[in-house]
Amino acid sequence: MNHKIMQPFFQNSQIVWRAVFFGAALYISFLTSSTDAIALDGYQDRRGLLGGIAGGGGAIFTPDDVSGLMGLGFHFGGGATEWLTISANVDLYWLPALEQDALALRPGLQVRGFFVGGLFGGLDAGMVWLAQEGDDRLGIALGVSVGYEFFVGANQAISLSVGYERHALFDADDANTILVRLGTTWY
Repeated sequence: MNHKIMQPFFQNSQIVWRAVFFGAALYISFLTSSTDAIALDGYQDRRGLLGGIAGGGGAIFTPDDVSGLMGLGFHFGGGATEWLTISANVDLYWLPALEQDALALRPGLQVRGFFVGGLFGGLDAGMVWLAQEGDDRLGIALGVSVGYEFFVGANQAISLSVGYERHALFDADDANTILVRLGTTWY
């Protein structure tokens, strides 16, 4: 088995611990946030306006390298039905393990379909802008995700998801990312 492909990821294990700490802090803040008393038998409906935040981390794969990344995203939109939500999202990624630190901004659209209970599948599409010192790149991003969302109050839900994104950069090598996200949405 060839372990060289994961070697750059493990050399930067400090990044992994930062991502774990960030995720744990985000999760604790979600659990300690105030919820309505109606949560005991609340309305828990995805229809109408929604807004939320998600954070997490993962790995980015290019033809020459494997690196870690951390991200934070915001989404605003609406629930078309109880089982379908559509939102605009803005994600900001920090890629500290590349040759130079880099930031990536990814605005786009997200569609989530809910199946059984809180189990969902999502599709993402948007632009990506990668900024490194003296070198900016543009591209297109397409992604899919699966996850589970559960209500912790009358109008607040927490979700955990795993996703894949393909970043097709116009003037550089394409990149693939695997992301794990923890988020909250207010309906």
